[in-house]
Amino acid sequence: HFPFFRDAMAPEFEAAFAKRPRKKSLDGSSLFWRRDRFELLRPPINVTFEDWEPRRGEVHHEDRAMLAVALRDRAQPGEGKRLVAAAVHLMRNPEDVGKDAMRMLEVSQMMRALSCFVAEVGAEGLIVMGDFNAVPQSWTHLFALHGWQDCIGSEKGIQDAFDEVEWGPRNESCTTRTGARSLWVDYIFFSA
Repeated sequence: HFPFFRDAMAPEFEAAFAKRPRKKSLDGSSLFWRRDRFELLRPPINVTFEDWEPRRGEVHHEDRAMLAVALRDRAQPGEGKRLVAAAVHLMRNPEDVGKDAMRMLEVSQMMRALSCFVAEVGAEGLIVMGDFNAVPQSWTHLFALHGWQDCIGSEKGIQDAFDEVEWGPRNESCTTRTGARSLWVDYIFFSA
């Protein structure tokens, strides 16, 4: 679907795409930004998350990934502020609490890659969005919100864009609805 959206939005938007690592997958993560507002500072980064199987001592690079871009805000005076935007897709089956540990390991890898990328490009802002496959207040959600290992003076102050959402009955507040489930599993986190 990415080529269709890229071509349809091309006059006003630039875009980046990272295919999911699974060979059979045609989909992936994409980011779009307005050409007249933001300038891409360097090529995007694509991180494939490592999934660990502790009982067998194996590491896999199966199906989850992150795409990140560094942008300069042209609307800001002078050199303009720099921003890193990332799109992620974490381990599936949000209803399986046993997979929350693996999702937290993926979030840890995401944090490391993004912290380095933010420092490398001198970004003043960070936005992380996507399919975290984690329900509100799960360990994965809380870790993505509060687990950043910042140095004094470089705190990101990560916030959840949906903090003010009043979680209603199960069928009213969701970001995924299938025959099997109706859950909130997608988020937008940003630095304050």
